[in-house]
Amino acid sequence: MNSTQDFPDHRYRQVVELSLDSIKEIALDGRVRFVNAHGLARVASVDAASVVGLPWVSLWPKRFRPRVRQALAAAERGESQQFETECTNADGQLLSWLVSTSPLRNADGRIEGVLAVNRDITERRQSQQALRTLNQTLQARSEATTRHDEQAAAATHDQVRAEAQSPSIEVELDIARAAQRLAERVAERAQEGEAVGQLLAGVVHDLNNVLQTAGAAIDVVQSRGSIVEEDQKILRMAETALQQGSVMAQRLLGFARKHPYAPERVELNALVARLLPLLQQAAGAAVSVEWETTTCDSAVLADPHTLERALLNLVINARDVCAVRGRVCITVATRTLADVDAAGRRAGDYVTLSVQDNGSGIAPEICDQLFDAYFTTKPAGKGTGLGLAQVDGAVRQADGYIEVQSVPGQGACFTLGFPAAEPSGS
Repeated sequence: MNSTQDFPDHRYRQVVELSLDSIKEIALDGRVRFVNAHGLARVASVDAASVVGLPWVSLWPKRFRPRVRQALAAAERGESQQFETECTNADGQLLSWLVSTSPLRNADGRIEGVLAVNRDITERRQSQQALRTLNQTLQARSEATTRHDEQAAAATHDQVRAEAQSPSIEVELDIARAAQRLAERVAERAQEGEAVGQLLAGVVHDLNNVLQTAGAAIDVVQSRGSIVEEDQKILRMAETALQQGSVMAQRLLGFARKHPYAPERVELNALVARLLPLLQQAAGAAVSVEWETTTCDSAVLADPHTLERALLNLVINARDVCAVRGRVCITVATRTLADVDAAGRRAGDYVTLSVQDNGSGIAPEICDQLFDAYFTTKPAGKGTGLGLAQVDGAVRQADGYIEVQSVPGQGACFTLGFPAAEPSGS
């Protein structure tokens, strides 16, 4: 009953699909042949068609790609390997993975592919970090205790014994305190964003009520009919301003709320037009935000809230590197890729969203780290290092790509490419 003949193929596939690990079959040319459901979640894709056929190496951050290539080469020689990597998910969260690669052989023993299994070890890594923190505290206290014992060497045996018990208790208390501080820092970081969101939602709600009341007052005054034409114009201008303020309040409220990822047909031109007042507000008075309007078909299939956050993050990053009289230019365009390129971008039609600035540019040595979670070049307290990680996650969720062009001292341009949606009605 334990032979493979008693275990049908469909049962094997079910076992693989139900596995909590990310499982992929890689062809000898390095491209993905098969991926299970958890493997799709790892690369933030909704269906296998968006992953199958891509180079496996392209699914990893650039700094880990040499190690991935090394593992593929070893599997082709018949060797199994194991290594650890990191990457961000669609929400910008940094995850740690234990990757195992093994050769796949046919009935004749010839290697015909590679099995790649990724296991999420994020919690284990975090526990190890907590343990290191506690060990450092313990070591520091132990060294202090040793110095104390040396100084007390001339004391009587009873005195040394009595004094040695107190540091031992202190060491245990320090471990408990360090663990408590670590847990509090983790909880505080998680709750901070939620608290800000709740505060923002409340403020925006109250602001929207004030705007609606002011708008109603203008309607009442206009309905009386005894206002000269010049004052009517001023009231109409005020009413328009209130309407724009109400729209901006609703956009802010949308950012404050939590939204499940829900892809839909999104016109990027319309999205930029809708967000432009909020983007200019975020950029501040010293930086101008310009939008080069186009008439191209800009429909993509993506989650609009995720795209809005990505665009806002790019504009805020651009603002931070611009000096006085800074300029941020947003452009929507179309592009066609004829073949799958070395970066793993699929052939087909794309809609691109570019954010270009005239700031300080990006140093070449940090380009490979731009989208790593918690990586930032900003001073302490000025940035979290999560903005570009969220942008990377948003693009991955939509099966798109990111290009970064920069010359130090001459600004930078981030281009997000999204597969073009099918024409409406097709």
